[in-house]
Amino acid sequence: MKPPFFACLLILFAALFMGATKPATDANTIKDRRLAYSAAIKARQPAGMRDYLTDDMVQLSSNGQAVIGRDAVIQSYAENEFRNSLFISYERKPDRVVISDNGRFGVERGHWRGHFRQPDGTITGNTGLYQAGWIKREGVWLIRTESYVRLHCADENDCPK
Repeated sequence: MKPPFFACLLILFAALFMGATKPATDANTIKDRRLAYSAAIKARQPAGMRDYLTDDMVQLSSNGQAVIGRDAVIQSYAENEFRNSLFISYERKPDRVVISDNGRFGVERGHWRGHFRQPDGTITGNTGLYQAGWIKREGVWLIRTESYVRLHCADENDCPK
């Protein structure tokens, strides 16, 4: 006996819907992990950053400095931003997250802004665009690469020449 046409159609739509939601779920997971990673930076918690980066992570800062390796990236934050009393946070706003066909890679693209409290109380910061490459290892999304491009300098003295 053949199943009714509508039952087959329902099963087909359910299978397509379940398959289509996987990248959306992964994209949301990446966005959530980005927020958590940024929160660890804002809280100046180097240990909290570790869970979001691959061992071989590569970061290209907006001033052109390349930092290679999770420990080196964390050390760079600890020695620079975390020691800077003016530093508040780096805000990253993903505009788009795309997941690869095989579900193992993701790319996050968006806008970033540095927040620094000046001695007079005003908050300034450089802004620009970024791209982050993510990889899924053992079911966990990790940042493998980050590249930042500065499009606006809050102060010409802090703008790369």
